[in-house]
Amino acid sequence: MNQPYTDVFLGALRSEYDTPNVLPTAFIQLESVVQQLLWRWKKAEITAEITMQAMSDLVLTGQDGVLWTVGASSGRWYRRLPNQGAAWVIASPPPATIKDPSWNESLHEAVDKVNKILSPAR
Repeated sequence: MNQPYTDVFLGALRSEYDTPNVLPTAFIQLESVVQQLLWRWKKAEITAEITMQAMSDLVLTGQDGVLWTVGASSGRWYRRLPNQGAAWVIASPPPATIKDPSWNESLHEAVDKVNKILSPAR
């Protein structure tokens, strides 16, 4: 017996925008830094200008030159491809199975820059 299509759920297709179940460590840490920064801004511990300046430094750079960041308002991941101009595009971050030591290096550089920006605000 055939059921009407409206009564059958076939599942959901994966999207290129889906976030993997487990992210690489640098991506998890970047998300955490962004959340802490936004929390401090919402508590009025830092200004919007300082928050925006710090957010602009919170970028991971891979060996392939691809830049990754988290949107301050959306919380979604964005990437910018090398030689593609200044456009950030919503994208799914890579899964934890992909290893790129450049992400950790760029994370440490980004956090150092943010700490320098925030140090007068403390």
